[in-house]
Parts: sequence; structure tokens; C-alpha cells
Amino acid sequence: MPMLEIEALSRSMVQGHFFSKRQHQDPLTNWRQFLEFQASSLHSDHPDLICTYRTIGSSLSGQNKHVDALYNFQRALDIRLKCSSRTDPEVAKDYWYLGINYMLLEQFDNALSSLKTCLSIQTISLPSYHCDLADTHTMIGTILQQQQKLTEALDNYESALKILFQSFSSTNLKTDQDSIKCRNSSLADIYVRIGDIHFEKKHLSEALVNYQLVLDVQLECTPRTHPMSMHAVKKLGIIYRLLGRYQEALIAYNEYLNLQLITLSPEHIDLAYTYQSIGNIQVKQQQYDEALSSYEKCLVIQTNSLPSNHLQIAYTFILISELLMKQGKFAQCPAYLDNSLSILLNEQPLREADIARVRRMIAKVNSKLA
Repeated sequence: MPMLEIEALSRSMVQGHFFSKRQHQDPLTNWRQFLEFQASSLHSDHPDLICTYRTIGSSLSGQNKHVDALYNFQRALDIRLKCSSRTDPEVAKDYWYLGINYMLLEQFDNALSSLKTCLSIQTISLPSYHCDLADTHTMIGTILQQQQKLTEALDNYESALKILFQSFSSTNLKTDQDSIKCRNSSLADIYVRIGDIHFEKKHLSEALVNYQLVLDVQLECTPRTHPMSMHAVKKLGIIYRLLGRYQEALIAYNEYLNLQLITLSPEHIDLAYTYQSIGNIQVKQQQYDEALSSYEKCLVIQTNSLPSNHLQIAYTFILISELLMKQGKFAQCPAYLDNSLSILLNEQPLREADIARVRRMIAKVNSKLA
């Protein structure tokens, strides 16, 4: 057996013997003690320390102790740079770990620097279709999106998408169900990010295409109740409404509502907002009875879930009153308007425009009832 293999086997046996005596301890404690053991017998930049620092860093990161994790990942990188080529794919991984933890600490400039260094190494050391390149572009895009650098973020997401498609056409593509599910999930993740950027930039047609693509690829691998799919369905409803395509908006919102009814408790406040959105679209379509039913369902959830003087309840009272006035049902309006005005008058700071609006509505109702 070659000497290097003997040394590797010996190190593995030492590690196994060390942990076999500490099976009942916390894993992080074990690894820290193992690091102390290594430090007593190895020089401070020995390559064997890299794995230990990385493992400790990963454990700390999983506990949201990102500052401590950064220290360990930086030590792993410092040691690796002394014994490996700067273009080693493992060096790229060390920069990746640093970048992710900087991102989680919202130190976005440091995160970008680390991830761009990671990407530059991956570009040299990996095939152009390697999925790790797509992951790094996606993370860089995420940070740029957080910084509102939307055009740059979009460029990175589109690069990630291009790499993924290249990887799918490679000769060693796996066709088992788990691999297909993983690929579709990766595609959906990027489509939804691209859709969100187009939506934020008010490129509604482009956003619409990408949210629909999310649903197309997710359909094969995840239930419709997956958060990413639900997000896409909701966004489709919003975009159709903004485009004036109310029937399609109503279909999307009703689908979103049905998914919420599966995943949320019956009195979850998010259901109220969806009922209200559905009611608003039904008003646009002059489906007044259906809209009134939607607003009333919204109000029931709000009164059960929010303080009785909550501003959102006041606004729902106003919506119901406006709808009743459209139907000529003025006698049903005073109670809603009085309750709305009472809430608004106790709101600080005073919402003068809303108060004036309700008082005008009260005056109109009174004149109709006189």
C-alpha cells in the first residue's frame, strides 16, 4: 500500500477511535474536542485540520451562529490556500461557505466578494455545465436582488438557467425520478426569482410567463401546496388583475384560496386578505352578491383574528358599505359606516382622508334614507 494511503487510513482510524469513546456527547462538542486533540499533535496549518474546521463551521451555521461559523470557514480556507492551488474546486467551496454565512448575516458586500471569488474558481476548474456554477450564480443573484440591483440579479439568474439547461443535455444525465425532481425544483426556483424581478420592474407579461413556468415544472415533482407553487399562483392572480383580465385573475385567486384552506387554519388572517382580493375582482365584474359574500367571509376572519379596533376591519366595513350602496341597499350601510368611523377616529395619527371619505358616504346614505 502506498505511503499516502497508509497515512490516510491511519488518520481515519485515529478519528474513529476518538469519536467511538464520545458517542453520547453533542456532535459539535465532539468536533471541538477533536480539534483540540489535533492541535496538540499537528502543526497549526496541517491539512487534516481543514475538514474539522469545516465540520465545526457547518454545525455552527446550522445553529444560526454565523459569526462563529465564519471564523471556522475562514481558518479552513487559510489552511487550504497554503497547501492547494488557488484554482482547486475545494477552495471554491470554502469561499461558498463564507459567502452563504455573510449573506445570512446580511453582510451583502462581503457575501458578494466571496461568492464572486467562488464563481471565478469554479469557472476555471469545473465544466461549463456543472450545476455548482448555477447554484453560485443563483446565490449571487439573490444578494443583488436584496440590494435592489435587479438588472444584475436578473443576469445571474438567467446565467444559472442557461447552465442548468446545458447540464440537462449532457450525456451523463440521470433519468431517475429523484434526479428529475431535483432538476425541476432547481428550475422552478430560478423561474420564480426571475418572475419576482420582472414583477418588481413592472414587466408583467414577462413575470406572467415565468410564474406559469414555475407551475409547469413543479407539477411533475411537488404538490400544488408547495410554497413556491402557491407563491406563483398568487402572483398570477395579481398580474391578471393588474392587466384587467379579471376572469383569469378570479380563477387564480380561487385556486390560491383552495390551497390556503388546505395549508392554513380556518381563521388565519391571510385567508381574509384572499377573500378581500376575490371580492375586489368580483366587484370589477359586477358580481355584487358574490363580492358581498367574499367581503363578509373576510370580515368574519378579521373580527376573530384581529383587535376590534384594527384598521383593516375599518377598511372592510368601508368596502361592504360601498358595495351595498352600489346595490341601493342604503338601509344596511349605517352600522358598517358608524363602526368604520369609530375605528378611524381612534387611530393615531388620524387618517384625515379616510375620515372625510366615510363622512361623505354617511351623508350620502342619510340623504337617500331621508
